[in-house]
Amino acid sequence: MHTWKTCGSTRCIYTGSILRAQDRFHIFYTGHNPFKRQKGLPEQMVMHAVSDDGLSWTKVPEDTFYAPDHYSTDDFRDPQVLWNEEEGCYWLIIAARDEKLGGIVARYRSDDLSTWTLMDPLYAPKRQHMLECPDLFKMGEKYFLMYSWDCVTYYAVSDSI
Repeated sequence: MHTWKTCGSTRCIYTGSILRAQDRFHIFYTGHNPFKRQKGLPEQMVMHAVSDDGLSWTKVPEDTFYAPDHYSTDDFRDPQVLWNEEEGCYWLIIAARDEKLGGIVARYRSDDLSTWTLMDPLYAPKRQHMLECPDLFKMGEKYFLMYSWDCVTYYAVSDSI
């Protein structure tokens, strides 16, 4: 039986996604630091863990990364990792807030699921404070990007990724 505890006095994990690649499972998830003001650390970060069986996970602390300077450190969460066939690399999209653009879907790329390079935002509608839990997928010949804000689900459609 699992015992669930609230994160009132401990570090927490929030949303993320799992990908099977390189003969392993990889999970990228939101780490939450409730003691940010005491420790001088960002509130949210992207963390990585791996598993051979999908049941037992090993954290990869050296792969943890934080919001870049022009992004909010309190709004950097909900990573989704996916393979981009067209570019031949992995993409990691993240719900983020840019100082000038507001809520965006940030985009990173990687060849090895360990080292990530920040790219231009995937989507920046300049309308919402945040674009929560972005999900990018292809259906038929179209690409769909879904996200939510303030209890409403939004989507964008494109002919290309």
